[in-house]
Amino acid sequence: ARREQQRDQRSREEEILMVEVKKAMAARWRAEREERQRAEAEAAWRAAEAEAAARRAQLEQRQAANKLRLQMCKEAKERQRRDEQRRAAAEVAVKAALAAPTPQQLQRVAERSAATFQRRQSLLASYEAQRGRRERVQQQLLEKVHVDVPADPSRLLKGTAAHMLRVLAQQAEERKARDSGFILHVSSRVTPTWRAGLQGP
Repeated sequence: ARREQQRDQRSREEEILMVEVKKAMAARWRAEREERQRAEAEAAWRAAEAEAAARRAQLEQRQAANKLRLQMCKEAKERQRRDEQRRAAAEVAVKAALAAPTPQQLQRVAERSAATFQRRQSLLASYEAQRGRRERVQQQLLEKVHVDVPADPSRLLKGTAAHMLRVLAQQAEERKARDSGFILHVSSRVTPTWRAGLQGP
């Protein structure tokens, strides 16, 4: 009976030990699960933070692009407004210039016209004076040099010295002895029409 009691006590101790071991294993599993869940939650939080930061950066970039586009539109409108003002000012200036002239403008135009007329008159006078001097010099030269030679219309029908030299060279060439041989064709020497009637050897 004592052995049975010892065996029962040993079995109870083993059961208690097994329960303690199971409790320890369960506690360790729960701790590991909590640690894993905490790590997963932290990773998810970090991913959410990174995604939120990326969205914020994208939003800021889009806002910066929109701001730049808005600034460019404002500058373009400002340039267009300045161009329109400049064009309007130019049109007003042109209209003012094309309007009826003032007495001062009329006086300036009259003064310029008078100055131009005076300048033209002085140029004409100087030109006339130069032509008169040139004619007087020519008249004086004609009075000093007087050539009295009778006209000779026949000189137009006489050959020039160069023509005479060519004729003499041609005649000398004809007087040279030539090689004899069988001649199939001999071209006849014909006096050209422009040379007909000219005097010469």
